Amino acid sequence: MSIKHFQEMIQMLLQIKWNSISLNALDRTKWVIFDTLAATWNGLNNEENKRLLQARSHGQKEEHHSIPIIGTNRFASPSNAATRNSNGQQ
Repeated sequence: MSIKHFQEMIQMLLQIKWNSISLNALDRTKWVIFDTLAATWNGLNNEENKRLLQARSHGQKEEHHSIPIIGTNRFASPSNAATRNSNGQQ
């Protein structure tokens, strides 16, 4: 996504009034958020991902492992931390 497209999208979203969104859409959105949280929780807590976290992260902040992993006391490289912190999967 280009920065120009992102800015246009943000401008459009900022113009939306909460009361213009139907209750059905808000209810469905709550279920999407719930589903996302459940999938993320599962992804962060399955055994394969726990082993991967141990293999690709360190207990101390270092030059190449400088990004904290959310919910842990470990640090990873920017690319590993981005995938781990964004959706719980590598």
